[in-house]
Amino acid sequence: MMMPEPPTNDVTTPRAFERNAASEALVRYTTDDLLRFGWVPIMTGVIFAGGAYPIVIGVGGVAVSLCEGVWSLLHGVPADWDSAPAIIATAPFIACAVAVVGMFLTGVIAVFTFPLAHLFLWSLALPANPIRVGAWYGGLVGFIGVLPVSLAASGDVNSSTGWWAWFVLAMGPGLTMPLGQLGGTLGGRRAWQEAVERDARYRRLAAEWQTGLDPPAIGCTGAAEGAATQHLQFRIVHLMWAAVWLSILLTIIRLSGIAYRLVVPVLLGGLAYQAALLWIGQHLIPRLWRRWRAGAANLFHVKQPAE
Repeated sequence: MMMPEPPTNDVTTPRAFERNAASEALVRYTTDDLLRFGWVPIMTGVIFAGGAYPIVIGVGGVAVSLCEGVWSLLHGVPADWDSAPAIIATAPFIACAVAVVGMFLTGVIAVFTFPLAHLFLWSLALPANPIRVGAWYGGLVGFIGVLPVSLAASGDVNSSTGWWAWFVLAMGPGLTMPLGQLGGTLGGRRAWQEAVERDARYRRLAAEWQTGLDPPAIGCTGAAEGAATQHLQFRIVHLMWAAVWLSILLTIIRLSGIAYRLVVPVLLGGLAYQAALLWIGQHLIPRLWRRWRAGAANLFHVKQPAE
């Protein structure tokens, strides 16, 4: 007997989901998403980003040293290249060592911040988009990972060595947050692809058995098919939860004994930087990427001669 074909719908593709405002608005983060949302790929991506951070810092330092040596040679000053072979020989081992340490420290931070991120998303019932949640979570882990350095540098911004404080902030949260967002985005995309495949299996099973089996709502796919477009409506419960989270934050700051004049600028600056990076990654970079691809396609497009 011929089995019926499973239903097809382009909404089950990640790219189509990004264009489907209804599905993104209707699927909310719930307590069930603690296990099936895709936190494992997201956290894995963030941990690998934490391992890449010290490597990026080391590569940048080597590049600066090489530029300094070339600059000295151009101006007739002999450069010290005696230690270059030793550095090149030991660089892979040092990179592996610092990557393991970075991944371990990032993993510890991710384990402790994961329950808070889950409770935050659940309490506010935010849209369950794994890609955007991964980017937000990666930036949060990157910010917390270098928070002590940021607090120490923020106190010297207005001093005579303010330029050094700005440099430390640029190499600290200025670099860890975009790296964390990149790792979280890649992990969220992987989680989204797994959710799409899982949803396709449920649909295929439902089509074969001709049942009304519904796919699980994991922040994706057909959970919102045929539903009217809705948006996040701000309610009293959101205000109450916002007050609760603000109270918890102020309590932690109070118990830590850190002065508010140091913590508040760092938190506000980190929040603004996180929002700016998310906006750039969501709107600006895809637009520039599409323009670059279109320009490259026009540049290398060979017109066929008319017959």
